[in-house]
Amino acid sequence: MTTKQSSSAPSSELCRSSLVRNSIVAGSCSGIASTVVLYPMDVLRTKMQASSVQPTMGLHRSHGPLYVLRHTLQHGGIPALYTGIGLPLAAQVVYKSTVFAVNNVTLVWILDRKHLAYHTGKSILPPNETLSLNYWDRFVCGFMGGAFNAVLFVTPVEFVRNQLIAQHTQQACQQSLSHTRFQGSTDVIRYALQQPEGVRALWRGASWALWRDGLGCGLFFCAMHGMQNTLTPPGETPKFATSLASGGAAGLAFWLVGLPLDTVKTWVQSSTDWSVRFSAWSTLRDIFSKEGFWGVNKRLFHGWQVAYGRGIPSAAITMSVYSVVYSELERYSDGL
Repeated sequence: MTTKQSSSAPSSELCRSSLVRNSIVAGSCSGIASTVVLYPMDVLRTKMQASSVQPTMGLHRSHGPLYVLRHTLQHGGIPALYTGIGLPLAAQVVYKSTVFAVNNVTLVWILDRKHLAYHTGKSILPPNETLSLNYWDRFVCGFMGGAFNAVLFVTPVEFVRNQLIAQHTQQACQQSLSHTRFQGSTDVIRYALQQPEGVRALWRGASWALWRDGLGCGLFFCAMHGMQNTLTPPGETPKFATSLASGGAAGLAFWLVGLPLDTVKTWVQSSTDWSVRFSAWSTLRDIFSKEGFWGVNKRLFHGWQVAYGRGIPSAAITMSVYSVVYSELERYSDGL
């Protein structure tokens, strides 16, 4: 991601509108590209996470990624690896565009506040330095983008996806009902709206999604900026290879903090007994009482191979596509 910054005047409204537009378009393209390539790993990770507390789904927590992959292919082939992709793929247009747009707008807002404080004498600029954003600023901006996106869009989409994946796993193990409850995403949504909770049923696990994406995106943008600064000489634009490396480092940073939170969210959203409210905290307490700290740790990081194996290249693809598209859009805007 490249955000134009200077130490002179705050950004104009024209620059803001261009920033938002370019962020939305570039973010949408990057999200779709990464999803199409790596969605099967989302399916495998979700199955592994859910099986760590629901072995009755036919998969046990001792089963590794290759076993889950074989199991999935044996019961549905390649299409099974794309179970529930319709809504997540469509949602990527909103996902990444929201994260990047909110992050970029917040970055500009913070920089503008620093300009205002400097010009009004409320802050003093050290000699030979220009106004810039520190890592705390970037973390806050990333947190805002991730949390905003998680609460508004991510939670209901991932709830629908996880319900479809849980159903497929049960059917594959011949432990489901005699009929298929959900034919697709619309059936899950329709069924949720019929529950006593109403539309709130689609937001199960929202708090876990908020902390996962808030903390994760905060570290994501910090790691990306740090890697770009390390690999890019002063005054130069990051190269494509730098965008790949920065994206990979950012993806690792996201999942280091995001995986345990994502696992708990998956437990909540994969529960197929909607009549019983799944309690993540009671589940964690039960695991701790039986298996201790390391038992909890193993459960929370179950499927880490797939999470990191998916998260790192996904972020690399996301950032490289985003950088290319954003740069082209900026070039086009400058030519108008």
